[in-house]
Amino acid sequence: MAVTTHLHWNPAAPLQLNETKELLTKLSTSEFAQSPIIIGGDFNCDTNSEGAQRLVDAGFIDLDDQITEQEKQPESQDKVKFTTHVPWAPVPKLTDARRCDDVQITRLHPVKVDFLWTRT
Repeated sequence: MAVTTHLHWNPAAPLQLNETKELLTKLSTSEFAQSPIIIGGDFNCDTNSEGAQRLVDAGFIDLDDQITEQEKQPESQDKVKFTTHVPWAPVPKLTDARRCDDVQITRLHPVKVDFLWTRT
């Protein structure tokens, strides 16, 4: 099963955590509980957020963690990046995701906000 989501823009607001809880509640129903699941989307938070931690606690892994640092380098054009590295959001937004391969941006602002999570 594949699912997509777009969480509230402010990771400090309770809405984002509530949206994550609602998603996990739906995915824990008998209809979905036994299915392998991929969740993709704009989570507007990084892996240190409480919402992301809830996904980890529910058995999901970030697919970006499954590829090596060497595979993530721009010269490895045959590899896919599963997350987009953008500046600290929501403000100040110094650039946008179209510059995710700009090392000068990602080195200084390595927040991952777009994810593919999986649970088998």
